[in-house]
Amino acid sequence: MVTAVFLDSTDLNDYIVRNRMPAFEGFINKYHEKLTEYSIYTTAMSTDSYYILWRSSFVMKLQNLRPKLQLKPIKYQKQAWTANYTELARLRSASQTSTIQALNVLEASIPQAASSVITTFANTNRHQAPTNVEQTIPEEPKKDDSVFPEINAGDRLIQLFLRYNLRIL
Repeated sequence: MVTAVFLDSTDLNDYIVRNRMPAFEGFINKYHEKLTEYSIYTTAMSTDSYYILWRSSFVMKLQNLRPKLQLKPIKYQKQAWTANYTELARLRSASQTSTIQALNVLEASIPQAASSVITTFANTNRHQAPTNVEQTIPEEPKKDDSVFPEINAGDRLIQLFLRYNLRIL
């Protein structure tokens, strides 16, 4: 069963308004490549519900935008909608997989990033020279690496960021 959610696409609105005799099949043929993009967050969970969702959206938009226009009978092409739904299912799966992988990478990088920030913050506080309160632009890092030989470019960037923010506070 399809919920009362209808697709709201600018392309659907434009197609209905700009075509003399808009037809459901014509819209689907013209925007076939974008169907999955528009549908990824819908509740369609089968070929039939996917078709019904698009058909209902088309009919509703046609009635709202062109109420006097007669709708041509819409034919259900099972094979085409099966292919459309398969594409949608694959896109949803790929989206879910990439989201999970991104979260895994983020989770794995958090301890290293936190350690780096903590180390940089500790080094910044330990070795920070007195600063002029009125100065709001952080000093350029010294070219002499002998003071903090273990600090790399990323650490220097974090250090400058922290110095700048501490001056503002």
